[in-house]
Amino acid sequence: MTCHRMTFAAADCLIETEAQLIGRVRAWVARLFVLEDDGAIVRPIISEDRQPLTLFASNERTVLRSAIACLADRFGAAHGPERGCSLGASTLGPPVVIVTSVESLSR
Repeated sequence: MTCHRMTFAAADCLIETEAQLIGRVRAWVARLFVLEDDGAIVRPIISEDRQPLTLFASNERTVLRSAIACLADRFGAAHGPERGCSLGASTLGPPVVIVTSVESLSR
């Protein structure tokens, strides 16, 4: 699993990417989070139907680009470079609801 931390206009966010086998196909998965208190609190992003906001692609570069675009649509432009992740002491906070359904992410 790889962690990508980025700052957007209205939120500090975390993107976790990892390869998974879905059936017999290797796919890349991105999970999205909002960070609070400089990363002390990690809040998963979910849809109104309470499903985790998870993106899929055939490679890591594409799933990361999709995740950044999704977060930029909701929290404004990215500011500055990607930062390292060191969230070992972080606490899981309540979820953040940002879309009406996961299906609405399909373009």
